[in-house]
Amino acid sequence: LVTTDPSEALRDRAQVFLPTNNALSPVGHVHWYLEELGQGIQHIASRVQSLPEYVQRANDMRAITGEGFTFLNIPRTYYGLLEPALLTNGGVDGELLGPGCPSGLKATEALALIAALREEGLVDQAGALSLDADEAALESALGGVAGYRGAPAESRAMVHRVLRRSCYVNLWKLMGDQLTEATYLSIVRNQILIDVQGEDVLMQIFTSVMLQREPGTEAPFLEFIQRVCAQSRDGTDTCAPIRPGCGGFGIRNFLTLFLSIEVSKAMLDCQRAADDGHEAEAAFHSHRIEMLTDQLVEANPILTEISDCMTGEGRALDAGDADAAEKWALRKEVANLALAECSQKYNALMARLRQAGW
Repeated sequence: LVTTDPSEALRDRAQVFLPTNNALSPVGHVHWYLEELGQGIQHIASRVQSLPEYVQRANDMRAITGEGFTFLNIPRTYYGLLEPALLTNGGVDGELLGPGCPSGLKATEALALIAALREEGLVDQAGALSLDADEAALESALGGVAGYRGAPAESRAMVHRVLRRSCYVNLWKLMGDQLTEATYLSIVRNQILIDVQGEDVLMQIFTSVMLQREPGTEAPFLEFIQRVCAQSRDGTDTCAPIRPGCGGFGIRNFLTLFLSIEVSKAMLDCQRAADDGHEAEAAFHSHRIEMLTDQLVEANPILTEISDCMTGEGRALDAGDADAAEKWALRKEVANLALAECSQKYNALMARLRQAGW
């Protein structure tokens, strides 16, 4: 998935924007930035030809040299977890089944399989499969599982396909087979955010803060994006030329950005407290991480619904179908209310956690 023309992606000025951000509430990084630093440039966004390759190179260079900027920590829950239903269904909706494997595992077999992987350290507490788990490691961990040992080769192959897809299943629900498995896994490994509008794709990533005056304070950061428009409608496999707003403006990722910033801060606080031997404080910050991650999981499908409604409403308006546009707008309003309720719920939970302290 590479933008059609590098010169178009990197030199075309049709998509140069200077947005002005104003905080709508006293909660969030925009409000805190204005409070701590005042007016100014909060971040700069640049387009690249292939974001997964760009970020992988940056991460490799940092690992080799020990220098370079880091990126925000995105919880694995954003990309997908290994749920028993994936194994019992043979994918999200049976798409990974085949002639030699017409059905998924039994519920008890699926639970036993996940337990075996967790015992071997290949699945974490949240349910995320290790990206470094190769075929040999999986075979070794699953060798003693009754529902897997002695099963036909086609059934074992289905299990392996489900395990790999679980790493990026939330993204697959958005884009299906638009991307290869290797590209999906590269996106997850490099913690890239994804948004879609129709068949257009926006990939984006944010660095950690730079030029920070003091630890824990707001500071500028960089954003890198890649836009890939839907395939041309002339029957070829080429992408359509980049147009303003192709792939949207990351509506699904606004909340993800805020939560990932908070998760990154909570992780640092937790590690710092653990290093200092403050177990109660470390447990407090661990609860913060868990709560922020839960909010991300709950909000993700709502954000997807809002994005889909915006796309549907826009297409209806383009087609001159006012009735359809109104239906999409009403659906969007329902989703917006659901998102507000979700935010209020977790704001209250976080307030109680802070009040209890450690």
